[in-house]
Amino acid sequence: MNIDQCFTIFDHIHIPDELINMCLCQEDKCFITDLRIKAFVHAVMLPTIKQTHSPAMDLESLQPCAFHVHVSTRGLAPHNHLPHVLTSILYLTDAEGDLIVYGSDGSEFRVHPKAGRMVVMHGAMMHAVEPSSDNQLRMSLVASYEYPGTQAVPTALPNGSPGAY
Repeated sequence: MNIDQCFTIFDHIHIPDELINMCLCQEDKCFITDLRIKAFVHAVMLPTIKQTHSPAMDLESLQPCAFHVHVSTRGLAPHNHLPHVLTSILYLTDAEGDLIVYGSDGSEFRVHPKAGRMVVMHGAMMHAVEPSSDNQLRMSLVASYEYPGTQAVPTALPNGSPGAY
């Protein structure tokens, strides 16, 4: 499978104010326990992903298995979300600090954080985040997906801290 075929951007996803508040109040941002946040992923993000036609993947049977909230002005070094099959990043606020997605051919694709924009990519796709140039917080809800019966949750985040994505 060519993982570059598994990269999509959706704009105009409605972000309820209460979702932003729930994410900010989530005590452990690395491991989401708030069932309302998980319900939003199931009710809004997952159906949006499943409406995409992808000859490279069976999207219909995907299930969310790991969630985290990212709130920062800092960048992130290149990383992927293996062993997960698919990852989505939903921007909750407008901000600076582009997401850079690296194609398997060495190409780079930049995505500017914008409230309501969701990036969906194969879990193996390398990507990085630039730091915010104006100290504006970038806030996103990240969900990773697996096929039923194959869920694998990592024991550490890309930065080495414990917890699930």
